[in-house]
Amino acid sequence: MMERRIRVTGRATVDTPADIVVVRLDIEGMEGTYEGAIRRCAENGRDIKDRLEAVGLDRDSLKTVSQNVRPHSTEVRVGKDAYDRWITEKRLDGFEYTNTLRFEFLHDNEVLGRIMASVLQSPCHPSVTILFRSSDAESARAKALGLAVEDARAKAEVISKSLGCSLGQVIDVSYDSRRQYCDEREFLSADCNTVAIMGSSLDMDVDPEDRSFSEEVTTVWTIE
Repeated sequence: MMERRIRVTGRATVDTPADIVVVRLDIEGMEGTYEGAIRRCAENGRDIKDRLEAVGLDRDSLKTVSQNVRPHSTEVRVGKDAYDRWITEKRLDGFEYTNTLRFEFLHDNEVLGRIMASVLQSPCHPSVTILFRSSDAESARAKALGLAVEDARAKAEVISKSLGCSLGQVIDVSYDSRRQYCDEREFLSADCNTVAIMGSSLDMDVDPEDRSFSEEVTTVWTIE
């Protein structure tokens, strides 16, 4: 006789505070030489580290996400052809650099206000993006996974009882461990070229939205 079975999917979501501030700095510019561009990136990093240290953060918390230096060329006219059309050629006129830096700290509006005011006055003119993430993301995911399993069992018990059967054993469990999570949520973007900062601090009153972590587990049970 064919074994009777049911397939049930359990779901659960767990909310956790977004208590970590993540600050990303995107810096770009151009220098006359490759070595000058590399040197400028290093100088920008030291400047930001000094600013972090000045507001009480660990200067070593600043990390380089990416750094890219590439030649920059300008198209110039060099003469005309037999049909009186301009002939142009590209000439190297410097090296562009892009540098993305990142640091994070435990959410504190006072510290956030001071660091925003300081960073936006940096001579390297960074574009600043503030994001928030949870320091307890892994625990939240684990809790959501456990609750999803409990939800699957509860649903299986309800279904089997409604059918006049008893729930047997679980014979299969499927869970997509490859699921991608975006732990960080953008809160604010600012460009020091368009924001005028006066004073040593900004009045920041930020209460970031909780992060939600959802899990899904599919189970197969025998019914008797």
